[in-house]
Amino acid sequence: MARTKEERSEYYKRYRVENKEKIAAANKRYRAENKEKVAAVSKEYREKNKEKIAAAGKQYRGKTKEKRAAYAREYIKENRDKIRARQAKWSEEHKERVATKKREWRERNIERIRADHQVWYQNNKAEHSRKRLEYYHQNKEKVAASNHKYREEHKEEINAKRKKERLENVDKYRARGREFYVNNKEKIAEYKRGYKDSAGYAATLLGGNRDTVPPELVEVKRLQVKIRRFVKNK
Repeated sequence: MARTKEERSEYYKRYRVENKEKIAAANKRYRAENKEKVAAVSKEYREKNKEKIAAAGKQYRGKTKEKRAAYAREYIKENRDKIRARQAKWSEEHKERVATKKREWRERNIERIRADHQVWYQNNKAEHSRKRLEYYHQNKEKVAASNHKYREEHKEEINAKRKKERLENVDKYRARGREFYVNNKEKIAEYKRGYKDSAGYAATLLGGNRDTVPPELVEVKRLQVKIRRFVKNK
């Protein structure tokens, strides 16, 4: 007597359960013997059913989101030191790749980073200023050396940026300059008087600087300038 569809389905279901290991071994052996064929069929299927696979993956992730998150939290909690050590080792082995990825990510998300930093800065302004000042006083020489090194390495970039900013904000800079001049007239006049009495100014008039012009010539020129100005103001 022929089996019905339901009976056949039940039989194969029971057979798969009873012979799980046997079927798995046969599948494994077949895949090992037909690697290229299996890979080609798998690739073809993925290309034909891209949307279907993506939808199924999305559905599965949606269903198991909480379960996977709970498992991940538990695993991280139990293996924190192991994970950190592995990450540190990988980062050390792929230093250049990590630096490139970080730089690319930063370039892609620069606006978001700046916005987040601005919000954080507004909320922690006093604490941030205190820590920066404390660090600066503790590491004055280190900070100065680091700043000097950065400026030397990025000289052209910094100058171009400053030039662009000045051209875009000409009125703003002029207004700021006028305001500074009005508020500091006496100081500026005093500085100019002091500078014109200096050896540096005398060396400039002689077409060089204090390192290139002999000191005796500089001193003579400095005295000449001083005398000329004294006579002029009489």
